[in-house]
Amino acid sequence: MRAVGLLALLGSLAFGQKPDAAEILHKVAAKYGTATQYHFVISGESTWLDKDGKIVDQNSLAVDIAMRGPDHGRIDGTLNDDLGPAQLVINGNNYWIYLQKTNRFLTHKTVPIQAEVGDHEINEDNFGAYLMQVGGKFLQLARRLGTAEHAELLREEIVKSGDEAVTCWVLALKDYPWPKASSTLWVDQKRYVVLREEDSSPNGPGKDVSTTDFTLASVNEPLPDSLFVFSRPAGAREANTIRELGEGLKP
Repeated sequence: MRAVGLLALLGSLAFGQKPDAAEILHKVAAKYGTATQYHFVISGESTWLDKDGKIVDQNSLAVDIAMRGPDHGRIDGTLNDDLGPAQLVINGNNYWIYLQKTNRFLTHKTVPIQAEVGDHEINEDNFGAYLMQVGGKFLQLARRLGTAEHAELLREEIVKSGDEAVTCWVLALKDYPWPKASSTLWVDQKRYVVLREEDSSPNGPGKDVSTTDFTLASVNEPLPDSLFVFSRPAGAREANTIRELGEGLKP
């Protein structure tokens, strides 16, 4: 029995012991909690299912988002299927919005705003603050992982991130981020960043399910100034207001 115990001890020293789920989540929360800049390339899909499992609505997400400090940000991609591909840039003094479907862009000086800007309160003056607010939510969600109470380490799994195969911890979270919701996370074992997320939460008698993949996940790595420069697309017309920017699009 002593020999068996010694072999087990030597094995644990040689190969390392797996951390528990809480330890992993605290390291993820700490990583994102100290972040002052990040760059994510994200693709995903969200689906609303009725009580019989039939699709009620479905949306896709494809976005490249970079944030640095309190007043530099860039979002490229399709945030909403109706708006189509868009580009949003803020460099501290000014912001730009470009919609590919209308081939129009808007430029405006940024106005410092402390209060939270609601989705239905957006105007030309507060849009720069709104953009940074949206970007900050990506970090806020990850920071809250350290408070998750019902988490389980399921397994290790290889995930492709860009051109690299990354070994991840796979964790299941229950009643997170709210009661009756659940999440499965794939966490890079070396960098403690999330590379994949699957979520499910109640929606009336049905439920919402979503999958999000981070093909690039850079947290607290230096970002070049060139990311926060807007280049006017060929033939693009300048709009004077957000309303004019989206004229002709489906309401």
